[in-house]
Amino acid sequence: LVTPAQEETYTVTVTDFNGCTGDDEVTISINPQIAATISADTTICPGGTATLVANITSGVEPYIYNWQPPLSNMTPTAVVSPEVSTTYLIEVSDVCQTLTLTATVNVSQLPTITLIPNATTGCAPHTAQIIANIGNQIDNTSCIWTLSDGTVVNGCQPIMPVFTIPDCYDATLTATTLTGCPV
Repeated sequence: LVTPAQEETYTVTVTDFNGCTGDDEVTISINPQIAATISADTTICPGGTATLVANITSGVEPYIYNWQPPLSNMTPTAVVSPEVSTTYLIEVSDVCQTLTLTATVNVSQLPTITLIPNATTGCAPHTAQIIANIGNQIDNTSCIWTLSDGTVVNGCQPIMPVFTIPDCYDATLTATTLTGCPV
């Protein structure tokens, strides 16, 4: 029994009772250990997708890929769209061994926004106050207020527009999380 650490050739010489000899040799090849990397953990917006890639750097083909949670493809690349943060595991196997890698896809939690208007009717010039109540704020949220009279205000702070012309006006709040997700 031999257990070489690298490729090695062994020779055997046999001599019979008559002094005749015969030689034979065998080469034992050692396959490289399987090695791989996987995409770094990532964060997506709700409804978004992430691409996970297992990159095999050594081993012996053919490779077998097994994703957990189970995915329909058995390839080194998976496009996923989890509803909640999920850790994906891929088992990569070759003829010698199996390697397990993991990557987490985090799904950004969006804050809830409630607009609270104050003094919504009045005589011109009329000052209204609109407050954006941003609940369960996970990360910094940026805001842009757009009024139907063309006024644009940056920031999530309450606004107090003054309307000088009698009319109906709309206020729209566009909010984006620090991770780039629209609220």
